[in-house]
Amino acid sequence: MKLNKKQKFILIVIVSLVAVFGSTGLITYYITSPKPITKYNFYGAELKFRHDLREAKNISVYPDEETILNAIWNPDIINVSIAYVNSSDNSIVAVNAFEITFKLGIGYGRFNWFINFVPMEVESFENLKGSKENLIIALIPPSQSKETKVKLEDNVIYITGKTNKELDLATMKFLMSALNITV
Repeated sequence: MKLNKKQKFILIVIVSLVAVFGSTGLITYYITSPKPITKYNFYGAELKFRHDLREAKNISVYPDEETILNAIWNPDIINVSIAYVNSSDNSIVAVNAFEITFKLGIGYGRFNWFINFVPMEVESFENLKGSKENLIIALIPPSQSKETKVKLEDNVIYITGKTNKELDLATMKFLMSALNITV
């Protein structure tokens, strides 16, 4: 099929318009699409996270986030023990334990409140009992977890995840509750 000059001109104009509008649409999409939130400014300290805070926002907290916040900022606290079971998941547990101690340490430090963080190897997570002076944070790895959540019971905060990523997200949700981080 042969096109005359007028038809070629119309075809060029149409292709050009499609290219311009298509490019504009793609650029607008990339500019306006939500970017992952992996940083949070906590009273001047930039806290970095491995995943999007909006993903962690969906993790369940029992009884509620305010109860976790009150447990972490209880003025009677002297020690925070990080309970773990020696297992094949030690590497992911260690990463999350570091994240908790580092970020809570920054949080407490911002208010000149210094807490001892103590590792606590346990045989099982059953029958753990913390106190107002010694809060226990139990990191339950994927190999021993049937669900993903954050739960406070008897001055013990249980952080559980069915997969490594879900344990990370549950840890992030705990930190969001503990440091009153909102997204």
